Amino acid sequence: MAETRDIVNLPTRLVVLESAVCSKMNFHKNAFHDYVDIQNAVQSVIEEMGKIQQEHDASIAAKEELAKKIEEQAAEIASLKKKLKESEASDTMQPQGTVQTRSIQKEARQFEGHAGEVAEAQEIMEDMFGMNNVEQGLRTELGDARKEIMDIQSKLIKGFLDMSGAGRQNITIKYMGQLNERPFLLACLEKLPRREAEVEASRLCRFWQAQLMNPEWNPFKTDTVGCFSEETMDDDDEMLQGLRAAWGEEVYEALVNGFLELRDCGRLSDRAIVPVLWNVKEERKAALSEAVEYVCSQAKSLSEANGRASHGKRGRRGGRT
Repeated sequence: MAETRDIVNLPTRLVVLESAVCSKMNFHKNAFHDYVDIQNAVQSVIEEMGKIQQEHDASIAAKEELAKKIEEQAAEIASLKKKLKESEASDTMQPQGTVQTRSIQKEARQFEGHAGEVAEAQEIMEDMFGMNNVEQGLRTELGDARKEIMDIQSKLIKGFLDMSGAGRQNITIKYMGQLNERPFLLACLEKLPRREAEVEASRLCRFWQAQLMNPEWNPFKTDTVGCFSEETMDDDDEMLQGLRAAWGEEVYEALVNGFLELRDCGRLSDRAIVPVLWNVKEERKAALSEAVEYVCSQAKSLSEANGRASHGKRGRRGGRT
């Protein structure tokens, strides 16, 4: 009787499944199209900002050069005016003084003619102010685009969390900074019976996870080569060395990888575990485009399977008639 009821309810279940699959397909297709549009917009904004930055740098260089030139010319004008006054005061009774005064006046007029360059400098500064406004607008657009991308990423992560129990997946969720208990279990099995090893591995994993989450423990060192500095793990750290000596290389590597994951996610300061999209096959972070393509392919497979099931159902009905 139970099997009969399941067969009777099968069409209804298939309809519900088909509706759910279509809904998920439409959602992820729209998300993918939004992602592509945002990616293109971000790329355009980045290219435009690069051009504006080049023009901005060129304008600053021209402004500095022009300001230096104007400053030099202003000093020369001031010097000439001073000489002119001194010449007028001391040489009024000497004929050659009149010639010298006229020469100085001529030079002063020539330098005063550079006032137009001062006006040009002011125009350049006004253009730079306008350019800064455009740049600020582009930065705002870029920030909005990044926010939309983060929203899409958050929705994808939530979707993959909901799909986490749906068999083997090429794209899944990895919690950066969260220790895997398996290396601890393997290390404990080498020293303890199975049941004791499982209890001890669980305890050790919890203990070292708590140490990993402690912001006061920062086993990193800074290596400097020339002008470049890089932050790397400090192999001489006493706690790390103690862990390696007590439980072996695999447990040590698991803890080191946890630190590196937190560092790469920028969470060493607050030690927060971060969920990320993960490419299982290549053991790396998955790009948003990969995640969207994977979801679309899964939705397509579900749709095709649903279509085959519906076709088979219609065939069985036709055979009964």
